[in-house]
Amino acid sequence: MVLVFGAFVLGGQWLIELFGIGLASAVLLDPLVVRSVLVPALMLMIGEANWKLPRPLARWVPHLRVEGATAASGTRTPAVAPVSAPARAAG
Repeated sequence: MVLVFGAFVLGGQWLIELFGIGLASAVLLDPLVVRSVLVPALMLMIGEANWKLPRPLARWVPHLRVEGATAASGTRTPAVAPVSAPARAAG
């Protein structure tokens, strides 16, 4: 994408060149600076609060149980009923 937006510089119009330089620099700076420096630094500063879900938001998010356990009973329910092996014919 940097090359595509950089090609706008060859367009010949001042406004298109300006957009090309701006978009190319934004696309280049996002993965290099923001995602490799700022996000890990902020995650380190925030610490454990990084993984907490705010209470007002927790009311709106559905509670899914991957293992099949229900919230009320606390027991596991199998996701798939066990299948018995077919009987072999005597012969």
